[in-house]
Amino acid sequence: MITLYQTEWCPQGHRVRQTLTELGLTCVLVNVPAEKSDRVELREAIGSDGVPAILDGERVISGGDAIIAHLRATYPPAPDAARHELAGLFRYVLEMDMAPAAALAHLKEMLLKHRFEVVAEIAITPRDQDAAGTYTLLHALVPVAVAVDLAADPSVPSSLTIPMSVYPIGDGSQIAITDPFVGVWLFGQPELLKAAGSLRRRVKRLFEEL
Repeated sequence: MITLYQTEWCPQGHRVRQTLTELGLTCVLVNVPAEKSDRVELREAIGSDGVPAILDGERVISGGDAIIAHLRATYPPAPDAARHELAGLFRYVLEMDMAPAAALAHLKEMLLKHRFEVVAEIAITPRDQDAAGTYTLLHALVPVAVAVDLAADPSVPSSLTIPMSVYPIGDGSQIAITDPFVGVWLFGQPELLKAAGSLRRRVKRLFEEL
């Protein structure tokens, strides 16, 4: 049995749990104290106080990248690993057979159709001089959902808008849309999750029509 030493707010711990899910592995979770100075039991178990860390048999592996590499090299993926991996990306990506400017115009048209409002558009020139074209970042919202989120918790600004981007790739372009859940799932508040669920369904419909 694998033992994972972790904290729920650690992004590296999330990556490890996602990999465990993809591989269909069961583990024992040990939540360690927030302060490293209080992690006496962790130091006794594995010899360090950093998380995430796993104990796999008698082997200790620390750090998200090292743990994930070990898990993927040691255990075969579960039959539904690809589905888990896709769900864990928290974004929708679509390759378009059109120039970025046309893809951007098409995205804006579809956003309007699905009652989104684009509240910000930023053109970003890549620092890499070899990179072709411009990266366009959009922030879109649905006013009704914003009202619900503000009433639920105004201190979670990541729940208000949905980041989207259009950028060149090969002879065409790609559109990437952030899953609305990514801004609220860590908070776990029912009102925010309900609003994000409604937005997620709307984004999926939009994405299917792009």
